[in-house]
Amino acid sequence: MQICWLGVFAKFAKPKTIINLLFNQKRFMKQHVTIVCMAILTLVATACNSEKTKNNSETASPAAGAKYESPMAKVNEILSGCVKVEYLLYNMGITFESESNEEVMRFYSYILDQPANSTNCKPGKYDGSVVFKDANGDIKLGMEFNILNGCARVSIPLNGKKYEQQMNENGLSFFNQVLRMKAKAETEQH
Repeated sequence: MQICWLGVFAKFAKPKTIINLLFNQKRFMKQHVTIVCMAILTLVATACNSEKTKNNSETASPAAGAKYESPMAKVNEILSGCVKVEYLLYNMGITFESESNEEVMRFYSYILDQPANSTNCKPGKYDGSVVFKDANGDIKLGMEFNILNGCARVSIPLNGKKYEQQMNENGLSFFNQVLRMKAKAETEQH
């Protein structure tokens, strides 16, 4: 529409006036294009920054906005078919096993149906592991756990996810008893 007006002005205006009008029109367009570009860049930067902040907050505290997804029903289903549990305590030279579904389910009873409080836990560091086997000796599930330095958690890999569950006081007492038995056996040998 502005070009049409330029045609009308061209009939009645002097050539110098048309050049000034075109020059001013270009400056006006440049200013508008610059303002629109700046607005778009601002929107993109704001959107990227808010997405980055959202991702950081989800990583820092996934439970804050996310619904807790319990692995315990699936773990119970798997362990119900197991008849052997093997324990390994890293860096302590302790391995032992128990054969019965009751012993398997005893370890299950040590796991609370809530996310672990990992405040005192080092990411990716565990004190031991436990493996559950069926009657054929096939491994059905393995877990890692922490029992030392105020970290009481059980890490359960299940369906491509890793669940960090809280270990209860009975579980800590069980492992403390194992550690005391080892210490007693070592003092008796010397």
